[in-house]
Amino acid sequence: MVLLERKRLTSGTTWHAAGLITQARPTFGTREIVRRSLRVFQTLPEETGFATGFERTGTLHLADGAARLEELLRQASAARANGITAELVSAEQAAELFPPLYPGDLAGAVYYPDDGRGNATDTTMALAAGARQLGVRILENTKVTKVIRRDGRVAGVTTEHGDVEAEYVVAAPGMWGREFGALAGVAIPLQALAHYYVITEAIPGLPPACRRSRRPRTTRT
Repeated sequence: MVLLERKRLTSGTTWHAAGLITQARPTFGTREIVRRSLRVFQTLPEETGFATGFERTGTLHLADGAARLEELLRQASAARANGITAELVSAEQAAELFPPLYPGDLAGAVYYPDDGRGNATDTTMALAAGARQLGVRILENTKVTKVIRRDGRVAGVTTEHGDVEAEYVVAAPGMWGREFGALAGVAIPLQALAHYYVITEAIPGLPPACRRSRRPRTTRT
């Protein structure tokens, strides 16, 4: 197995990714992917010797009215079908979990205690180390310029340094997905959008991560 990277690992959009790992997804399959990913991120440091920066912070999904709360409860019910822990909490309990939160305008919230965040760059390097241990070749600074097709199917790719024959080609170029798909005559409905983020100095009274001092009493539905 060969992984081709057009520049250096994490040099694209990965290095400034938020690294959020949340399980409240719309389908059974996508929820299962995140649930399994959480297990991988927790075991990678021991298996590879590379830290992922994973921190189990939990996430809160807030409802500003009855209709939104009902939507969140349906979402939580679906998540539990995957074995995901999802708990209904009151507005006051949500504020206990995240002290900067003003609970006065909330109808309630759903809490996913096993969600977390990782350092995207560290996680990528840990995954790459694990892949190498399993025999994967990772070639950086190797841009794909053409998708080779024979008899109506993909047979490999052409790079700046030569051809790579392959039975399967997996497209994972992120924001360049549309352009890569076009090389194979496939229209991928993907468009990169501008995003903004703010980096601040330390804010008095606001810790880097607001950790709960105690687990609030929760209500299951």
